[in-house]
Amino acid sequence: MALVQPANDTGAAAPRPQLTLPARCFTDPDLYNIELQRIFRRSWQVAGNASDVAEPGTYLTCRIADQDLAVVRGRDGELRAFYNICQHRGHRLLNGKGTLKVTITCPYHAWAYGLDGRLRGAPNAENVPGFDPDSVALASVRVEEVGNLVFVNLDADAPAFEEQFPRVREELAAFAPRLGETQFHHRSTAMLDCNWKVAIENYGECYHCRHAHPSLTAGLIDPDAYRVELHRNHHRHSSAPPASGITLYAIDEAAGDHSREFAAWLLWPNISLQVNPGGNFCVFQYLPDGVDRTISHVDWHFGPWVEPAERDRIVEEHRRDTMQEDIGLVANVQIGLNNDGYDRGVLMIDQASPQAGYSEHSVAHMQDLWRDAMGEAFTDI
Repeated sequence: MALVQPANDTGAAAPRPQLTLPARCFTDPDLYNIELQRIFRRSWQVAGNASDVAEPGTYLTCRIADQDLAVVRGRDGELRAFYNICQHRGHRLLNGKGTLKVTITCPYHAWAYGLDGRLRGAPNAENVPGFDPDSVALASVRVEEVGNLVFVNLDADAPAFEEQFPRVREELAAFAPRLGETQFHHRSTAMLDCNWKVAIENYGECYHCRHAHPSLTAGLIDPDAYRVELHRNHHRHSSAPPASGITLYAIDEAAGDHSREFAAWLLWPNISLQVNPGGNFCVFQYLPDGVDRTISHVDWHFGPWVEPAERDRIVEEHRRDTMQEDIGLVANVQIGLNNDGYDRGVLMIDQASPQAGYSEHSVAHMQDLWRDAMGEAFTDI
């Protein structure tokens, strides 16, 4: 995109606005494959709910960056994560979630692993010369608990969650002091016809909220009071309730000073932890499923102060309104990115109000993080 550089009153060139990434960054399959390696295999991703692996012997499975993983609570109370693959001939070990009786046993040839991942038995192993069962173990993966969630990271050398996202645990607890009392209620899933970056950028700015999400601005946020604070690897979104005082959510006054506020922590590259008024909690996760397809999960957690019928109403209204609106928005952006009539646009970064919700400084920051993650070859994009 060619921009004319206007002169200011002194005759000097005016500052250039920041441009978006080129369209090919959202449409090129080769770049997408690099993203899987350099971003999604090196970042903290939500594996599931901590309540599913609270007791010894319980497990859950997930798929991150095309890799099958299993998270298991050991008899010693330790939480561990492994690649969900038998070390014999590569058969998948576990499916879904549940409770293990004694070992993790491969359904193919019955190799059995302890909950610490070490091989406990392999049929006929005693008759195989030189075979050493003590040398065999499941390949491990980094795992951490954050609030009522389990996070995993495929990169053994990645910084700890707290180092990557300082103070997020603390701030989350401040906005939702009764988070531990909430329980998973429902997962809303949608297939988005767009690149994952289109989806996360759409979530990360409120420039479009007022005219594209009427129900959101009527019952959840005040667009004039919406703020996005940038941190090294995450953003914190916050808003007072709508000026009307109307809210979509049941309020738990015991939730403290923030009981009527909205807050969200958008974690690089693709996850948001969102606290709605009343201390209710939901997790947004945008998982790439090809260069122009993204799986969107919204996991809803409610406290006992919200009646079952009220929970269902909240979930359904979000699915019917905000989610459907976003599905259309991001699909149409992807269509435009594949059109020869577009390459790059100007990001509307408000210098006068640098944290304002209607500024796209958050999109600029996400795109800078993308450049950094993709390496030196992409710094000029």
